[in-house]
Amino acid sequence: MTNSKYIEYLKTEIEGQLLERKRASISPKDVTQYISSFANAEGGKLVIGIEDNGEISGFNHAKAKNKELYLEAPYEHLNRIPRYTHQLIDVMNHNGIMDQILVFDIEPSYDAIITLKDDSVYLRINDKSRKLTHN
Repeated sequence: MTNSKYIEYLKTEIEGQLLERKRASISPKDVTQYISSFANAEGGKLVIGIEDNGEISGFNHAKAKNKELYLEAPYEHLNRIPRYTHQLIDVMNHNGIMDQILVFDIEPSYDAIITLKDDSVYLRINDKSRKLTHN
């Protein structure tokens, strides 16, 4: 898949079991809830810098967090790190300015439940990341 087709897919694919889009102002700890939920289910992609409606907002706006905070978040907030890759992709944002989006591609965790350091557990169910209760 070419880069432009991949970006178009990330913008237009319906959010669901395997895909979630978030604005780059989301809390880095909240990002780990999505990583946990995907890892505890079938895996999936978390895209930071694309709005729910597919608009590319990127990281070049006043409320955006630093990209490095998102890259450090799994190490800061998860008890166990699932297998994942991340990719920074150069894009043109909705204002016509060169920008980037961040894509986490999370693999399912078959050998352990992925919990946050506060022992909370999340599971991806359809288009929601749900907090589970457990003992």
